[in-house]
Amino acid sequence: HRCSKLLADSLMHYAMEHEGSYPRSDREGALALAGVVTQGTHDPDFVLELVVGKAGDLKDAERFWEKRGYLKPEHSSWHYVEGLTEEDEGLALAWDKIPLSHNGARMSSNPREVIMVGGMVRQVNEAQWAQFLERQEALRRER
Repeated sequence: HRCSKLLADSLMHYAMEHEGSYPRSDREGALALAGVVTQGTHDPDFVLELVVGKAGDLKDAERFWEKRGYLKPEHSSWHYVEGLTEEDEGLALAWDKIPLSHNGARMSSNPREVIMVGGMVRQVNEAQWAQFLERQEALRRER
């Protein structure tokens, strides 16, 4: 169970503790989302599992983390948008790279879970996915 709502909660706590900023990477090629693992309020092993996501390879990510102390984007089934703050309301902070609903279930509508700035988690069905991404890009350009 790698719950998006718990990951959203970890991200919200992180932002509260970091002057409204969500995790940023301090290493080229590192997954910024993994910043919640060591700087969050929850157990790091539990949060690592959330960061890996519903479709990620947890064993591989754990081995890499233990050896190197960071994760690469390919260790997570989340696409994470780095550089956002709590002021970026309306923007998506992270979404499933592949269509899976809550708890990793596959559904005929192929929804993706999306964590919004502010902590709301929503599902976007495959039929609306391209439009959702276009709208997100337009909102980022406006900022």
